[in-house]
Amino acid sequence: MQLVEITRSSKGHQLNHRSSRSHCVVTLKCSNKKGNSLKQSRFLFVDLAGSERIHKSGATNIKAEEAKNINQSLTTLGRCIIAIKSKNGGHPPFRETSLTMLLKDSLSGNCKTCMICTIADESSMVSESVSTLRFGLNCGHVKL
Repeated sequence: MQLVEITRSSKGHQLNHRSSRSHCVVTLKCSNKKGNSLKQSRFLFVDLAGSERIHKSGATNIKAEEAKNINQSLTTLGRCIIAIKSKNGGHPPFRETSLTMLLKDSLSGNCKTCMICTIADESSMVSESVSTLRFGLNCGHVKL
């Protein structure tokens, strides 16, 4: 796992001195063969970059563009989850971002999903923490 951290770049901003500015996805594939039977499993570990308010982070130029792209992918992921959890939510917009295309099988396939949401304990980050908890609550209501 250390290799992942080595290859990720980080740039600080006003809210986070070591922001990776990206999502991180690690896939682990396992196979088990007993006689003629082969069972295969795939584990997908995803560390989502946090959504950030550009005016709070002080991001400009490239950092601001990166933040917009991160926010867009998280918004689309939220829309996919809402569409999956509601009976008449329509078709989830998986094709709108690379992140949602990558997570399509994990969200709507034959899978089990576990999510851990982390929040900040500072009073200045209340709106971001509430947003994270709301996102986790929506994810918890998905039943396939």
